[in-house]
Amino acid sequence: MRRVLLLFAVTIIFGVYFSIEGKTKSEVLLIGSVHEQHTKPDVYPLSILTKALEVYKPDALLIEISPENLKKQDWTKSPPEAALLYVTAQRLDIPVYGIDADKTKPSKPPTAEAKKERQSLMDDVGGYGFTEVHSPKADKALAKHYKHRDEDREKAMDKNVMTLLQDLKGKRFFVVTGFTHRHHLRQAVDDCCTLVSPLTLSIPKAQVPAEDLKAARKIWEKTLTDLKTSKAPSRKIEQLEKFLTIK
Repeated sequence: MRRVLLLFAVTIIFGVYFSIEGKTKSEVLLIGSVHEQHTKPDVYPLSILTKALEVYKPDALLIEISPENLKKQDWTKSPPEAALLYVTAQRLDIPVYGIDADKTKPSKPPTAEAKKERQSLMDDVGGYGFTEVHSPKADKALAKHYKHRDEDREKAMDKNVMTLLQDLKGKRFFVVTGFTHRHHLRQAVDDCCTLVSPLTLSIPKAQVPAEDLKAARKIWEKTLTDLKTSKAPSRKIEQLEKFLTIK
């Protein structure tokens, strides 16, 4: 009888432990963005990002900007979609955290070899659409082709994300980075968290809310001025100019 009672007690204790452990495990939705491809509504429209944020209702949004630049509201080194998600999160009262490295290597035009490798990657991925960049096929293609241009930056991003996951343990995170960074981050957080596939979300078709787009445009316009003043690479300026054509 004592053995039965002891076994029952141990079962209860382990059940409670794993129940608590499960509740304290963070849930991460890791979304890959495609930068200038978001300006093409028939490929991967910005509205997918803003609507996904509304649908998932996370406890925190993590975006591709350094913590320091987020404090200063300096968006010159961040992709334009990060600023849009920032203003959407503000409207939804979702806390926003920057996860990029404070220092990154200077941006240089891609070499012919890099362009060729990128094309091979995208041929294997099958396109820049939301479904394509989050498919198992994309993961295999990235594992095969992608080479990190700035390994220190990747490590810094991993560290920043892992620190937030630990500090805010048990929360739901909506993480958005360029889809090649997503591949790297996915490997880093896979063991510690419950990863949610973006493809499981039911994202209705919609337009970017007008108030969000208006607020983002103000950020983009200031950023464009800052980029021109600092004589930033022309491709960064051209990319932002494309975003400013979105209506």
